[in-house]
Amino acid sequence: YNLDLSAGAGTPTYTASGIGISIANDMLIGGTAPTTVTFDTNDTVLNIDGDVTMASNGTFIASGARRLLFCVE
Repeated sequence: YNLDLSAGAGTPTYTASGIGISIANDMLIGGTAPTTVTFDTNDTVLNIDGDVTMASNGTFIASGARRLLFCVE
């Protein structure tokens, strides 16, 4: 499945929780309204098997305690 983190209004911050999030396809951050996604608060593991699209008003904050690794095919 895809994960679309795109606010319709306001300026929300989505905070990842739990031990990990696995996305089988694509992730989109931003869109109609400014959107922030943070994986730093809980240092949640993130796995994305597809593409990541970051809109011009999207912000991604990675974990400060875990490595950020990109695999490009």
